[in-house]
Amino acid sequence: MSNRPNPAFRNLAIALATVGLAVAPCPAQSNQAKPPPRVAEPPIDDTGLTFSISAGYQHTFNTSLHNGGDYEVNRVGLELKIKTKVADDWRLEGNLRYMFDDYKFSGATNLGGNPWSDINTLQLDVRAQWWMNNDMALIFGPFLMWSRESGASWSDSLTGGAFAGVMFVSSNKFAWGGGIGLSSQLEDSLLVYPILFLDWKFTDSMKLSSVAGPVGLAFTGVEWVWEFVEHFELGVGARYEFRRFRLDESGVAPNGVGEDTEIPFWARLSYRFNEHVAIDGYAGFIVGTEFILDDSGGNRLGSDKSDAAPTIALAVRIDF
Repeated sequence: MSNRPNPAFRNLAIALATVGLAVAPCPAQSNQAKPPPRVAEPPIDDTGLTFSISAGYQHTFNTSLHNGGDYEVNRVGLELKIKTKVADDWRLEGNLRYMFDDYKFSGATNLGGNPWSDINTLQLDVRAQWWMNNDMALIFGPFLMWSRESGASWSDSLTGGAFAGVMFVSSNKFAWGGGIGLSSQLEDSLLVYPILFLDWKFTDSMKLSSVAGPVGLAFTGVEWVWEFVEHFELGVGARYEFRRFRLDESGVAPNGVGEDTEIPFWARLSYRFNEHVAIDGYAGFIVGTEFILDDSGGNRLGSDKSDAAPTIALAVRIDF
């Protein structure tokens, strides 16, 4: 068997559901020029580098906390991506992401009233893709992430790790796989999390994909996708999100650590203007939200959960 990948997938840079900024991929083109399966990013140009810029905004509406008080969140994200072919069976991708999360707490009794406000997150990762044979690819790489409240130390906000997984191509309609990620945590033990690869095309216009969701720090998710008319795409999905960040010196937990976990569900409507520009709109709700407040040594100071929270998001992507 040749060691070159299946032509249907050989030039695809797999979109990994690992820690990082995720802005929605571009929706489908017309039936005359459909893009590759949504589990993967657009094909790499064998003649040189490809670039993309993605940006997004997400608003979580004011929602009550279980033990008193309420909160809302505004998030803005930006991603720069570079991809290239380095050999017949190797692809390489570099990503630089920034996210700004503006939390507004009011009377959060179990969290000290107003535990944190604006959080800045910067992440850098490199992803390698090696096609071991026609039907199997190994995907792996390292990442670094800084996540801090404004005023906190960047050097005290650094975490890092690596991920690895295997994707299998069973047919031109079904690609699947999985892996594992490892990451250090601020004032906590090593984090181990699963990675999912999935692209299951039921019909020419309908599929299930693991590339899912608006801006956020995501671990893994899944989305049902329907290309229902030329230039338009509809998606329904969910994913798990986790954030942990260093706090500043002046709050209720000086130099402490904040944590935010949640599970967003959404419906997505996307429109592609042309082969280079697309826009995505999202509406949904968030469940399973939990906030945790630790001191500078990682000792628990408080925690609280919230009711289901409505959310909306908008994302745009430009490919060069």
